[in-house]
Amino acid sequence: SCATKVVSLPTTPDGQALSTEAGLREIHPEQDLIVSSCDHGIVVSDDIWSKFHKNPDCDAAIFTITGFPGVLRRPEAYAYVKAETDLTVSSVSVKKPISPTPDRDPLLVGTFWFKKAKLLKEGIEVMKRHPELRVNGELYLDSIFNIFINKLNLKVRIIPLSGYINWGDPQSLAEALYWEENFLNPDKRRSRV
Repeated sequence: SCATKVVSLPTTPDGQALSTEAGLREIHPEQDLIVSSCDHGIVVSDDIWSKFHKNPDCDAAIFTITGFPGVLRRPEAYAYVKAETDLTVSSVSVKKPISPTPDRDPLLVGTFWFKKAKLLKEGIEVMKRHPELRVNGELYLDSIFNIFINKLNLKVRIIPLSGYINWGDPQSLAEALYWEENFLNPDKRRSRV
């Protein structure tokens, strides 16, 4: 069973990593968990998720999408994943494209899986001791994966997504609402014409 517990914070922390840390006290250290930003929606195929979750063979995973056209508008607004052919992650680049063609690179969308909550907590503790990991003054959870790989010798994999909808900035929100109205609710659109 899955119970929901809301953790209220008196102030907004400096980044997703610190917001996540505040919620970890409510999760058993051995529990696996998914952490996600609230500014997007994802689609992962049942086959990919079932196969992965039955035998994760890694300590953490990054949900990614390739071919997202929004990166071409502002490539520095996203994080990218360098991975081997077996989907093992070698590094993450936060707010810096890894190639001249960012739309062809695995885009880190802001949804992650962790084998154990205690690994996530340990990684956040390491991040807090390294101020150079702050990007624009914030500790992005995206940066934890380089710590996992380079400092904690943990294995990180990619989970490829079938779909991704971003609504994290005004233009992306307008696009998401357009697609929702025109393709998910076509009757609503016709009634206004």
